[in-house]
Amino acid sequence: MNICADAGFLIALYDERDEYHKRAEECFEIYLSKRPNVLIIPWPVLYESISTRMARAKERVERIDAHFKALRIKGQLKLLSDDQFREEAIEQCFSEAKRNVRLYRSLSLVDRVIRLVLSDTNTRIGALATFNARDFHDVCRKFRKDIVPGLRE
Repeated sequence: MNICADAGFLIALYDERDEYHKRAEECFEIYLSKRPNVLIIPWPVLYESISTRMARAKERVERIDAHFKALRIKGQLKLLSDDQFREEAIEQCFSEAKRNVRLYRSLSLVDRVIRLVLSDTNTRIGALATFNARDFHDVCRKFRKDIVPGLRE
């Protein structure tokens, strides 16, 4: 199964101080170390995850590198270009801002890209690794994507 990760999952996985770190490690172990699933990471998620704060901790970057190398060797990592999603995502952002304040949905541009990835049948995503199911539950339900068990609140 292809599992798309959001930035919150990756940050928790590599930042031992994150409140969800232990859960992220457990899910990584279950869904990527013990099963032949593929981790799909859209490029904007990488930009958000490997931020200045993350990069300042050399050991975290080394862990990311080690995980990514191991996954690549096993054919379990795909870094997904956002080329086909970015224009629609930014347009959604600007359109949303024109809505009534009561109807306004404050989704980041990265989350909008992930939502478009999940709705695209060509990417063949089966599940989403996120600690923020609230921003994705509707698109996951509509397009029959799971949220990785153990990560849901």
